Order: sequence, then C-alpha cells, then structure tokens
Amino acid sequence: MAAKPKLKLIVVVENTARGQGMLAEHGLSVCIHCGEKQIFFDTGQGFVLEQNANKLGIHLQRTAAVVLSHGHYDHTGGLSCLIRQNPDLQLFAHPAAFREKFSINAAGTGRNVGLPENSVSAIKDLKHPPIPTSQPTCIGGGIFATGTVPRTVDFEAEPESFYLDSVGSLRDDLEDDQALFFETSRGTVVLLGCAHRGVVSTLRYVQTLTNDRPIYAVFGGMHLVNATAERIERTVEAIQEINPTVIGPAHCTGDEATAAFWCAMPQRTVKYHVGSSFEFDGVIDF
Repeated sequence: MAAKPKLKLIVVVENTARGQGMLAEHGLSVCIHCGEKQIFFDTGQGFVLEQNANKLGIHLQRTAAVVLSHGHYDHTGGLSCLIRQNPDLQLFAHPAAFREKFSINAAGTGRNVGLPENSVSAIKDLKHPPIPTSQPTCIGGGIFATGTVPRTVDFEAEPESFYLDSVGSLRDDLEDDQALFFETSRGTVVLLGCAHRGVVSTLRYVQTLTNDRPIYAVFGGMHLVNATAERIERTVEAIQEINPTVIGPAHCTGDEATAAFWCAMPQRTVKYHVGSSFEFDGVIDF
C-alpha cells in the first residue's frame, strides 16, 4: 500500500465567510489537497472563487481535476476560471449535469439554473474530454465519486421544483447529483454538493459502496432549506443512527436544519464556511 500523507480540505466558496477579505456567495466549492495533487469539488457561482483562493494561498493553476456534484449554476459557475488557469485539468461529471436545467417558482415562471454560458464555452477549451461519472468513479488519491445516488429513503422522495424545460413539463430527477468520499484511518469522509437525491440516501449508498465502513465525517449541502419540520426531524434522527463523528452542514442545508443539527449533535457539529479547513489521513494512489 502507498504512503498515507495528509489529505486537506479547504472551503473556498460557501454561503458564509469568516476572516478579513473573505467573500461569501450562494454556492459551494471545496479544494482538496491530496499529496501533490489539488482537486476542486464544485466551483461556486464564479464571483468569489479566485479572490478567496488567493487569500487562502491556493494556486488555481495547479488544479489537476474538478469534480461537479451536479449541474446547477451555484456549483459550476467558477468552472471557466479554473479551466482558464489550467486547460489541462480533468473534469469529472455525470453526463446529465450538462443538460439544460430550470427552476419553476410558485407563479409558474421558469428560471435557468444550469451551467452558465461561460462555463459551457470553457469546457470546449479543455484539452481532455470530460470523464463521465454515471457510476462510482475513482478520481484518484483514494477519492471516489458516487455517481447517481439511488433514492432509498421514503421521506426524501418528495419532488423538487426543478425541470428540464422552462415551462415545467419535464421534471428533473437530478440523476447527476453525486457526492465524493474517501477512506481515512477513522472511517469514511463524505463531501456533499447539495444532496438533491437525499442526504440519508447518499450516506447509506456510500456505506454500501464501502462495505459498511463507519462514516467518520459528513460535510456540505443537504438541501433541507425548504424541508418540512417533520423531514428535518427524521433526517437528523437518521443521521444520528448513522453516527458520524463530525458533521458540517452548509450551503443549502438551511438555517432550521442547521440549527437542528447543532441542537441534536452539539459536540459533533462544526462550522463549514469559507476558510474552514480539515485534515485527514488519506491513501494516495495517483
């Protein structure tokens, strides 16, 4: 087995920021330092990625790979910036991430929430074609993408207001939604984008893929911002049963759900904002 250097996560884009010169935006982007390799999980909207990276001492031109959790603008808008810095990087994404995507509001008005035009254009400048992640895929360094997450939890099956057309006739099942995970000496670490397929379904699927190894940490968006009180309660209870040692709710988790995690798991819940960083023992296999 290869050596086990530290694997470090740094939150570069998130809805909240702490520290002088750090900027927040609705979105998510995490930089993963894996030995000599640098991987980005999502890219935020693209307005604060470069400035925050500079403040955090992250050199974007060193990025070896970008993994997209799904195809929404608040996770893909910074892609053009990263490709401009290094067009030789590898892009990992589910093929459905590149489809047109819309959100329909209560008045029936459609809004484009898919990849911004500058990101779509930038992908054409890549030296390598995107690598599809429909199935579980090794990104490198012991880091894996889940591919499409099966929905297995009944209270997570409620439909969202996302569609594949602007008039709301074709629902977007968000099959492109995926998470990252990697093994550490203490258990599995899971990085979520938005967990549109359900955070509990995602964690249980990761356990299936890892032969039921314990989940040590869970970080990221859980898309509970519009969830009912009952769903939030059941989600918290289910995650307590999964029993992670560390949980960092962020981005689209929502204030009510985030507060619920802090109340139910005060010794385990951590802040996960721009500038937050975490280190783990990871296996390097590049």
